[in-house]
Amino acid sequence: MGPPMCLATATIQPLARTIATMSRLRRSPAPPMEDDDLLGEILLRLPPQPSALPRASLVCRRWRRLVADPAFRRRFRAHHRRPPVLGFFSTLGNPTFTPALDPPDRIPAARFSLRLEEGDHYQFLGCRHGRALAVNMYPREFLLLWDPVTGDQTRLDVPPELYGYGTVILTGALLCAAGDQGHAHGDCRRPGHFQVALIATVIRSHSHLFATVYSSATGEWGEIISVPFIHSRIKASAAMKYFQPVITPTILIGNALYWSYVLGGACIIEFDLDTQRLAFIKPPPDAYAHDDTVFAVMPAEDGGLGLIVVTGFRAQLWKWKKAGVRHDDATWVLGRTVELDKLLPLGAAGKRKPLALVGFDEENNVTLVRTSCGIFMVHLQSMTFKRLCNSGGARDIHIYNAFPSFYDAGNGIGDGHGEGEALDDI
Repeated sequence: MGPPMCLATATIQPLARTIATMSRLRRSPAPPMEDDDLLGEILLRLPPQPSALPRASLVCRRWRRLVADPAFRRRFRAHHRRPPVLGFFSTLGNPTFTPALDPPDRIPAARFSLRLEEGDHYQFLGCRHGRALAVNMYPREFLLLWDPVTGDQTRLDVPPELYGYGTVILTGALLCAAGDQGHAHGDCRRPGHFQVALIATVIRSHSHLFATVYSSATGEWGEIISVPFIHSRIKASAAMKYFQPVITPTILIGNALYWSYVLGGACIIEFDLDTQRLAFIKPPPDAYAHDDTVFAVMPAEDGGLGLIVVTGFRAQLWKWKKAGVRHDDATWVLGRTVELDKLLPLGAAGKRKPLALVGFDEENNVTLVRTSCGIFMVHLQSMTFKRLCNSGGARDIHIYNAFPSFYDAGNGIGDGHGEGEALDDI
């Protein structure tokens, strides 16, 4: 009986070792690129530029499946939080898009073209949190909420008190109202609540300003606030001879909206969304001291209310410093001064006309400066710049609204959305 037992032992022991080895192999981690969770963490750290995820999706079907997953795209936007500036929309007439990025991230202007119905005539009011706001002026007045990336549109009726009865809409703002913890405003495309703030004035006289806020949570417009707009409060400049008010893009600081306003004088309009209060702030004297001076509201370096004042080719950065809760207790404090003719490659041609401030991106602290040789994006903290377009004279009266947004996987790469490739030179 001895030998058969030895034979059985000799047979079973190698088999046991083989099974144990196979068991250990099954428990060992998969190679990094074969582990979906680990690969997802790697792809999550790709830059938020428009071409990053579409290019990754072309590697193989597995990568495409991962980056096309809506849950991954939400994590991607939440990870980066601050979207890139894809370009700028002009406020004059129907929305016109000017790309800001270089290939392969450049979005063709036609990709963000608003398709109009016959007779539509829009006044563009602004962009924020991945959506745009415009008002159709005729043949029927309504507000258009538009997502240029997805093409989704929502229409809202304008309160009759603000349009058609001796009043006209001056400006407005669209804001995400999502209050959930960890929400990234680059992820505002998912269903969620929003607010629309409108500012209107009396036709011709501009004797009063009106404000109201729409909430998608209630589906109703709030109370219409009215305040007298007394021009004697505003220091007038004889050089400011505008027949129509000049309104700069809306700046959101904290929970208040700000606009720079020029009409025979200059002031800053403040609309506090918490208190539903309209107020006027007088800019520093340097903002209207010279014939070629222009100014615009911007966030200060500490996140408070700031102002950029350009005279000739010199830019001054001001901060509004509060000493108390009342506006009368606040003063303007001068910060840095920047010589733009030394920063920008203007040359002799670029100095033929004074500079103009034609737009601002509050999220990235970038201002648009128009010169006679082109329009430049200037980052006010790093003092870096980029030429947006070469023409500085053809669009003298245009004001531009920055459009920061994520442009991620599933847009234009074989998803049936749009015509052909969405990005240049992918």
